[in-house]
Amino acid sequence: MRYNEYMPSTQRRVGLWVLSLVSLFYLIAVFPLAYFRHDDWLILGNAVHHFALDWTSAFHPTLFYVNEEIVWFFRPVFKALVYVFYRLLGFHYYLWLAVLYACFVASVGMGCVAISKLTRSTYWGLFSFVLLIASLHVHFGSLFWMGEGMMNCPQLFLLTANLFLFSLSQEKAFYRNQGVAYLCFVLALGIKESSVFHAGFLGLIILLDSKFARDRKLGLLAVYGVTAATYLYFRLFVVPVNPYYVPQIHFLPLAKALLTLLAALALPLFIPGFLQWRRSPADWLAYKKAIRGLWPYFLFVLVTLLPYLGHPFFSPGWLLLPSAYLVFTLGLLGNRIEALPIRWRSLVVWTLVLSSLPVGLRVVKLRWWDWKQGQMAMQSYIQTAPAEKVDKVVVYDCVDPATPHLAFDRVIGFEAGLHHLWGIYHPGDIPIQIRACDRFRDRYTGKKRDMVLFWKFPKLDWVNRDAVQGY
Repeated sequence: MRYNEYMPSTQRRVGLWVLSLVSLFYLIAVFPLAYFRHDDWLILGNAVHHFALDWTSAFHPTLFYVNEEIVWFFRPVFKALVYVFYRLLGFHYYLWLAVLYACFVASVGMGCVAISKLTRSTYWGLFSFVLLIASLHVHFGSLFWMGEGMMNCPQLFLLTANLFLFSLSQEKAFYRNQGVAYLCFVLALGIKESSVFHAGFLGLIILLDSKFARDRKLGLLAVYGVTAATYLYFRLFVVPVNPYYVPQIHFLPLAKALLTLLAALALPLFIPGFLQWRRSPADWLAYKKAIRGLWPYFLFVLVTLLPYLGHPFFSPGWLLLPSAYLVFTLGLLGNRIEALPIRWRSLVVWTLVLSSLPVGLRVVKLRWWDWKQGQMAMQSYIQTAPAEKVDKVVVYDCVDPATPHLAFDRVIGFEAGLHHLWGIYHPGDIPIQIRACDRFRDRYTGKKRDMVLFWKFPKLDWVNRDAVQGY
């Protein structure tokens, strides 16, 4: 062929190169700086205090905030996984993230093998692998924070395992592979509700890109369609809905979230097209025609964005699943055109550089590299506190008003989460309060039975340690 970029050996080398580079980035530069924070303590506390005592609590669509059971989500498999991780890995946060990263890489690998089988082309499987691994903005939010990663990475693993077995069943052992694939889909529903969209993705593949006989196509459509419809009825009308996640239709927040999601998806969509147009404008027409032929898949990807609209916050972890579907959709171009006349090294470099920009800007704004010292200090103070001498924990949040994103509850945790952290180390229950920084705080520093903490990013001080521990 004309370009050595088409050679499978070159494609594999580029794939290993980008995987090695991204792995070093996470294992050396990111994971050592991360630690438990915010929702992590709430999730851990529920696993240790409730799931460990009664495994059936995993099937309750609730979480315990302090001593009150609050409506949350129906995620029994997620709750069980958190407990298993805690029993195996304890508080070794680096290991938590390393395992989640391995889960993510395995997910991308299985998804791309599935694309290779569906298109009968290793080129498009490797193309999908390289594009998804190089898109840092897509997976960073799920890999630097356990609270998001424990939902998104196992979910993606099960859904791509389903896709792999689904594609494998075209070649051999149809009923066995489809049976295990279906089990993976059901388990994924127990991790996160957005897994239900996978039935739609499979439906499009069955209709547009599979080689199954007609009766098997109808059977698969019926099985996944009935399962998805039953699950949606159960989640919407049987299980209570989390009131904090009911969408609010306000134009500006909704438009901001939609633009953020679309901008994130645009990057892996347009970089390959831009590189092809730059290298071979004549082939650009064929590429455009093939892209237009995928319009049902693109419409599906837009539908997967709906649950993330109408909320007063945005989580970068939300990008992982829609972006994976988008990249796998681009892989299905292999059933429409032979290959893209682009240099894979250019694809990797452009994607890495452009996707790292929003990640880098966000990290700098949050000064994220300084978060860990306060997070570990909070855990250490509670672990070493003499429980018999402490009646109350009071935290004075003295963050600069110009940087509300560095507030105590954002960087370290909120009251319910810290309540669970206290419960991991000490029996009994004590009040925990987070107060605004004011001129009266010095009155409390001499109290012997109040544990008084002072937060001014990035430092957390136990200002009356001697008074509490010394009497």
